[in-house]
Amino acid sequence: MKNITCKDLLTKYINNYNYIIIDLRDSFTFSKGHIPNSYNIPYELFTKKYAYYLNRTMTYYLICEGGERSKECVNLLLKNNYKAVNISDGYKNWKGPIEYNY
Repeated sequence: MKNITCKDLLTKYINNYNYIIIDLRDSFTFSKGHIPNSYNIPYELFTKKYAYYLNRTMTYYLICEGGERSKECVNLLLKNNYKAVNISDGYKNWKGPIEYNY
């Protein structure tokens, strides 16, 4: 499994690499602050319906609060032939721009 840190993700974010960030935190927590342009698919929904939301041609970067749930979901995707990367240190370590939903 490929892991990167929030610092590595920030470098990709600034350099505008082609990727999709999926935030696995619950919707309420996501609305209080998240990485701009990330998608919120809460963990419980993601583990049951990921195939509905994703396709195998894209690379997905998964983030949760601390890195454990995203690790579990990345393993699930990799076992099912998706391209995924775990953000190992979680959103709590994100130092880049933040977007809010009110």
